[in-house]
Amino acid sequence: MSRIAPSPPTPKTGRVRDPKYMGYIAALGGEQGAGCVVCGAKPCHVAHYRGGEPCNSVLCEDGLYEKPSPWGTEYETCPHCLGKGWRYSKAPAIKSDRFTLPLCPECHLNGPEAQHGTNERLWWAARQIDPLKLCHELQAIYDTNPLPVALEKGTALILEIRND
Repeated sequence: MSRIAPSPPTPKTGRVRDPKYMGYIAALGGEQGAGCVVCGAKPCHVAHYRGGEPCNSVLCEDGLYEKPSPWGTEYETCPHCLGKGWRYSKAPAIKSDRFTLPLCPECHLNGPEAQHGTNERLWWAARQIDPLKLCHELQAIYDTNPLPVALEKGTALILEIRND
C-alpha cells in the first residue's frame, strides 16, 4: 500500500510524478543513506532510469529499445523502432518518478563515463547492475514498509548491490 497515490500522467509529458517517492530515493543517496548505487559517493541526484520498456511490436528481437542520449548518438533501438528513438516510436519510454535511483553527480551527469553520456543499457550492464530490477525492489520496499524501515532496507539493498 503506497503512502500517496502517484499523480496521473501529465498531458504534456506523460510523466507520472511522485515527489514523496523521489524524496525516499534522495534520502537513500544522502548522508544517512547508502549513497550512489554505483560508487557510494554522497550526496546524490535522483536519476531517472532512461533505459527501455518492452516494445509492443512482434518484430522486436530483444523486447527493448532505448532513448537516445542528447549528448551523443550511441544508442540502440529495436528493429521495430528502426533508429527513430523513443520520441518517434510507438513504444512508450519509462516516464515515471518510480523509475529513479540515487546516482552521484559524476556517475549521473558530470563524469567522463556518466549515465547521461552513453548507451543506458550498456552503461548499467558494464557496472553489473540491473536498474529495472533494483527500481522494482526499491518500490516494493517503499510501498510495504513505514518510511524509517524502508530507508533502512533500501540502504541495505544498495550496499548489497554495491558489494559493500
